[in-house]
Amino acid sequence: LQLSKMPALDGALEQLRAGVRSSMHRVNAQVLHEIERGGEVSPEHLDLLFDPQMSGGLLFGVPAQSADSLLEALHERGYSRAAIIGDILPRSANGSAIKLV
Repeated sequence: LQLSKMPALDGALEQLRAGVRSSMHRVNAQVLHEIERGGEVSPEHLDLLFDPQMSGGLLFGVPAQSADSLLEALHERGYSRAAIIGDILPRSANGSAIKLV
């Protein structure tokens, strides 16, 4: 996942910096030990991953060959913040399920 490309609602990162978290944030963050971090990852972008609002229809995967055309279609339909934020790859050598860059 490329966290710097992950869109956030206006004010979301500021709320995280101020310590505001949803009720399920702590439970969701229990998987942090399975995440490999490469490079600098801001604490608020990392916290954004564990917000329960980041699941469901807000984050989904499509075949790589369809990603650009889907993104274009989303933008054309008014979803200006839609973004490609990562790739699905085999697990890393250390067994991490997610690598953040």
